Amino acid sequence: GVSNVFARSREAAKTTGAKPKKKQSVFAAMEAWRNDEKVLDWKRKRRDEILHAPIPDQFGPPEAFPCASKCPNSNRPMENTVCPMMHPEEQELLLSALGPESVVFEWGSGTSTLYYSQCVKNWTSIEHESEWCHLMQSLAPPNARIICVPIEEWAKAEFGSPGTWDGSIKEFKTYVEAVHGIGCQGCLDVVLIDGRARGDCSIEVLPHIRPDSKVFIHDWMKARFGGRENYDKSLDYYDIEKVVHVPAAAAWRSPSGLVMLQPKKEVLAEAKAKYKAANTKSPKGTQEEGWFGSLFS
Repeated sequence: GVSNVFARSREAAKTTGAKPKKKQSVFAAMEAWRNDEKVLDWKRKRRDEILHAPIPDQFGPPEAFPCASKCPNSNRPMENTVCPMMHPEEQELLLSALGPESVVFEWGSGTSTLYYSQCVKNWTSIEHESEWCHLMQSLAPPNARIICVPIEEWAKAEFGSPGTWDGSIKEFKTYVEAVHGIGCQGCLDVVLIDGRARGDCSIEVLPHIRPDSKVFIHDWMKARFGGRENYDKSLDYYDIEKVVHVPAAAAWRSPSGLVMLQPKKEVLAEAKAKYKAANTKSPKGTQEEGWFGSLFS
């Protein structure tokens, strides 16, 4: 269940090589991570895979390179050997929302996690694919926590691996609801939805954001609207603040897009009220205590 997701992640971290989070200077910890040769070696290999993939866009757009080497809102250094799977205009939009005190929640871990987390205070990421999740845990910077939450057991055979579509809360119930394990309301400054069941994730996160929070959905394209993907169900709950559309560079290439959403005030208030009512009925202690305040405090 959701209340056990974070507890299981602590146990998993003991056996997957994930680095313990020690109280120390955030600057010293991040500097050590940026110079970690194991992490750099993986990044170099991943960069080469992206730039020389036999299938265009297999591991991300080569146009992602080079990416910024400093955070625009804080001037912090960014290790940029490997860039996120986003086009430059998408990177620019997301970076514009990230500040040194930002608390970020993400669905779908990867190079974006390793890159963007350098600009914020705390970053939590939920990942469904077990092997990839454990790899990301071993590479994550000290201000990031990556939680492995697989597809529901009954849906594994039907959905496939990695799956031919993004799924919904039906197949990814625990994954979508994992956000409730953070143990706080209104603490999230930025949400990046770049994994499975994206429309459902945008709805589930509502109790944990504020009117000024920014919610991003990657791959915001008409091909993803309606049907089984149903990204646009988010528009019942959010208004579009900004959107970047990236057309395909060639017929055999993939288009892309990133939208920045702002929650509708009346919907946000209703979601928070429902969540509060539901949790006051729950036994004391079922919600995981937040980890945000403990890092680098």
